[in-house]
Amino acid sequence: MVEDDKKKLLDNALIASKYIKSRLETMNFKSKPEIRVKGLAIGVVFENSEYSSAIISRAFRKGLLIASATSSDFIMFPALDIDKKTLKEGLDISESCIWDKRL
Repeated sequence: MVEDDKKKLLDNALIASKYIKSRLETMNFKSKPEIRVKGLAIGVVFENSEYSSAIISRAFRKGLLIASATSSDFIMFPALDIDKKTLKEGLDISESCIWDKRL
């Protein structure tokens, strides 16, 4: 039974990471980021550090917690057992945070 649970988590992580990468690649970011995916560790790197910081701040105000490793990126670490509905909601919030006329 433990092996079945591990397989389900790994399968879910693979499906989720592909979905996240696909959604991020279609988002209309102000400047094209480099998208890095390792399992469910997702990094989005920009040339402009102010842009990344603004996205993180807006997402936090909307209830989405994303992290930053450097001043020009943001990182997402969804749970291995995250469901598609929750992923979609988080990515919808992320997408709503990517534009601001001031940046």
